[in-house]
Amino acid sequence: MIRLTGFIVALTAVVSVSNSSIAAKESVSFTEPALLLSSSAASPAQYAQLAMAPQRSRGILPKKSGAHDLEFWNAIKDSKDAADYEAYLESFPEGSFAPLARLRIRQYSKSEVKEESNEPDFRVEDMEAPFIALANANVRALPRADSDRVTQVAKGESVEVTGRVVGANWFRVQVDGGRGYVFGDLIRSAIASTAPVRPAATPAPATTAAAPAPAPEKTAPEPQKAETTLTVTAEKVPAETNTAAVAALPSGTGLKDCEFCPELVEIAPGSFTLGSNSGNDNERPATKVTIQRPFAIGRHEVTVGEWAFCVEDGGCSYKPKKNAGQSDQDPMRNLSWLDAMEYVNWLSKKTDRPYRLPSEAEWEYAARAGTTTRFWWGDNVGQGQVDCEDCGSDWERRNPPKAASFAANPFGLHDTSGSVWEWTADCWSKSHDGAPRDGSVRDSADCRQRVLRGGSWRNEPEYLSSASRFNYDANVRYLVNGFRVAVGAQ
Repeated sequence: MIRLTGFIVALTAVVSVSNSSIAAKESVSFTEPALLLSSSAASPAQYAQLAMAPQRSRGILPKKSGAHDLEFWNAIKDSKDAADYEAYLESFPEGSFAPLARLRIRQYSKSEVKEESNEPDFRVEDMEAPFIALANANVRALPRADSDRVTQVAKGESVEVTGRVVGANWFRVQVDGGRGYVFGDLIRSAIASTAPVRPAATPAPATTAAAPAPAPEKTAPEPQKAETTLTVTAEKVPAETNTAAVAALPSGTGLKDCEFCPELVEIAPGSFTLGSNSGNDNERPATKVTIQRPFAIGRHEVTVGEWAFCVEDGGCSYKPKKNAGQSDQDPMRNLSWLDAMEYVNWLSKKTDRPYRLPSEAEWEYAARAGTTTRFWWGDNVGQGQVDCEDCGSDWERRNPPKAASFAANPFGLHDTSGSVWEWTADCWSKSHDGAPRDGSVRDSADCRQRVLRGGSWRNEPEYLSSASRFNYDANVRYLVNGFRVAVGAQ
């Protein structure tokens, strides 16, 4: 099958180049590949020329590449997971490899269906406990957001829980309409206390704790800029070096604005050096930046389970199928920048707080956590610090590890290297020339490509440094791209 793919690409190149009129119209200089790579749609002849051109390759995603069709296919062509080819067709329904992708979906789906028909792909631990619905919740036939709906329970209604799905945030419930499964963040125990509440900025005298407010009613999300600001307890740090406000922050503690919200870590203001003069050209020049306002950022990337809640609530339109072996604790991936914006706008509406994507400078400041080395733990990737190709961990190509599987940096953040590439709010620029010195978003009205940070589990170590940058079209999904949230005034 791989030889056939190579033959088709080569044959396309021969036919295209032999037709002089077409070749004259579609020829691309090998010395200026950026002209082709910045184009949103390239012809077969251009892709063939790109394939024959000498290029600098650094892992699965060449840093100067934008030929997403070919890149996507090269990343998945050896996969035996039908979901990878479904993701390709979703992004490139008329792509060069669409016929082959459909063939492989049929080929690999047969074995998966056969396995699923023999026994369920999940296990339930029996339990009996009264729960309460935090919002209007769908009861599903299976513990998946794309499963058939059995019935629905209303906000505040009592729910009889009879089991919990092992390794997933789903509960088996018994309701009047029958037995089914409810996503865990939609219900809570009628006995146990609710999720931790964000502490006040200043310690208050001991008083009787007020009952937590119920989750807001389901509301259709709409993009808007929130007016509230974030207050934190951290003191302002002098802007002299890469200042790490670790001592002023609660060590190992996370905050959540609601039951279904991502866990946050509060970050104090400070100064650091953005980028590196010893890395890729797009990481230069090293630029002194001062983060002037406190903000909070996700302890780890948004997970599959957290995304599923947004889908359940009608806030997120993208409803992917789970890959084999994927759990609710895995980082959500194969997301476009527009998908990520849909999620933060929905979360802002649900919580009445200014959720957003971090700026590129905020992301690197939080990822470095006061360090100046290539990675927060040192200049060498070492062993067992991160999951990536040749990183000395149990690397598995199909899925990234569960969120927070590796140690946190000094600020308490997990997975700032490896896991999935993370979208930021900034528009792509080829270097740090002209980067805002206050850590704000670098944007433009006609921005087509957005900045990604952190590398992925499918990349080599050089992609995973704190300064490493990449870009992708804002409206295109890619199987290694995800995001983490930020909250606070920009």
